[in-house]
Amino acid sequence: MKKNYEKTIEVFLIIGIVFILEIILLFYLSNVKLLEYKVYSIILLEENDALLVVPKDEKSIEFLAKAVELNPNDVIAKFYLAYEYKQTNQDDMAIKWYNEVLKLNPDYSWAYYNMGIIYSQKGDYTNAVKYLEKTVLLNPADKEAVKLLVKIYSKNKKYTAAERQLRKTIHDLPNDADFYYLMAQIYKELKSNINYTKYLKYTIQKGATFSGNIEKVKLELASLDKNKTKTKISGKTKP
Repeated sequence: MKKNYEKTIEVFLIIGIVFILEIILLFYLSNVKLLEYKVYSIILLEENDALLVVPKDEKSIEFLAKAVELNPNDVIAKFYLAYEYKQTNQDDMAIKWYNEVLKLNPDYSWAYYNMGIIYSQKGDYTNAVKYLEKTVLLNPADKEAVKLLVKIYSKNKKYTAAERQLRKTIHDLPNDADFYYLMAQIYKELKSNINYTKYLKYTIQKGATFSGNIEKVKLELASLDKNKTKTKISGKTKP
């Protein structure tokens, strides 16, 4: 009787130990997945600069795809996955994942900007303008987006749109010489020499913030003034 009682206790102990081990295993496996996701999140959120210098290959994509698999709502992981596809010249996949980013966060301006770049490089200026305009609407201080948008407008001879955008940007960023210079080039194309001259002078006044060679701007202005003098001299009539 005592032996049977001891055996029963042993059976229950074994069942209990197995049950506890199963719980521990499940807990461990769930934590492994959680820990794995946390590792990806730390790398993506805290070390994203380091991520940008890794070789642009399928390993980068595999790494980021795993992060997305672990958390389909990870906007940052999806953004960098799209970015890596772009870096490896897989533009269609990049566009697909940027769209996935925008489904989760419709106000993610960098996704719009990067899509604008892709379409611009494809020569699809209609879509490029669409996404760049959205970028600037969400983030008017995005200088690179404004510059690219204005260059596309100019390339397609949409000077009125370029002028309108530059006026808004100059209003928001009044000390950035680059936008005054872009405006000068618009007026040059429109053959408005008065405004062309005016904005070249503004560029020189704001020269400390100019990203180009300010000496070339000064030469450009001097050349314009010289041409004006020649025009005045050659324009005299005989008495």
